[in-house]
Amino acid sequence: MSKDKTDHWFKRHKVLTVIGVLVLLAIIGGAAIAANENKPKKLIDTGSTSSGSGSSTGLTVSPPTTTPPKPHAQVVADYKTSAQQVTLANLQKDPNAYQGKVITFTATITKFLQDSSGNTGAMNVDDPNDFSSAYVNLSSYIDLSKINKDDTVQVWGTGLGIVSGKNAFGGDINVAGVNESYLLDTTTGYSDDTNPSP
Repeated sequence: MSKDKTDHWFKRHKVLTVIGVLVLLAIIGGAAIAANENKPKKLIDTGSTSSGSGSSTGLTVSPPTTTPPKPHAQVVADYKTSAQQVTLANLQKDPNAYQGKVITFTATITKFLQDSSGNTGAMNVDDPNDFSSAYVNLSSYIDLSKINKDDTVQVWGTGLGIVSGKNAFGGDINVAGVNESYLLDTTTGYSDDTNPSP
């Protein structure tokens, strides 16, 4: 075989070999793609049951979930329901047993108390049936014009334990204390339910 014919033969077989390799690669690639398409798609589970919006990647995207705030009336109702009913006699007997606990009781207003600036921020209450008493720190939301001395009130609040102060004669006294969150004046019908976060 002449040199020209040999070169031509090698060139021709080289081109055919390259074409064969390319065809073989195309067949293998096509088979791999086909095999991949027949596999079930794996989705990422976001743990959400909401429908969300789908994306081209097959992922389910759910919007962030937020808990809406409770309506104020529900906050008040839940707080009042959680309160432990006590008597002033029991509160006075062991104030520390109720410290930090949500309690409710009924009493009569005997005196309003002012701070050093002359602002009314507390009151003394008594149980007229057994002469037990307590100190009530009033909520800043209360309308003082709607409650009066000698009114009967139901108080919902948190026990403060023992509160120390002075009596009318300047003597030191220790008394059961309560931080008022809500109040109902059964004499006037006024209800102090305005505290947004008791």
